[in-house]
Amino acid sequence: MAKRRIKFADLTIANAGTTSGVLTIPKEVSELVVHRNGALTGTVTVHGSLDASAYDPLYDVVGAKNITIGADKVQHFNVGGLTGIKLISGSAEGAERDFIVAGVVDQL
Repeated sequence: MAKRRIKFADLTIANAGTTSGVLTIPKEVSELVVHRNGALTGTVTVHGSLDASAYDPLYDVVGAKNITIGADKVQHFNVGGLTGIKLISGSAEGAERDFIVAGVVDQL
């Protein structure tokens, strides 16, 4: 099965902030790729929602650890069923932090 990539607007954590805006995930997107090119002050975790109101930390497939986005790292994860994600830093960020986000859509 072929896959198609969709580029979304960047998610940003403001200077001295801890939380990004929300990325609404289209229903056809099954996976997301998030890239942070540069430094981070805190540990940034991915939070997801099934109803666009409550956002909780996402865990890996076996539920062993939170999905985190590291400095100069690319993180790829499944999002089937989620309506949105946001990023939350464990510390106030020392500068504005932008994260590049792309979605993956399966094509027949």
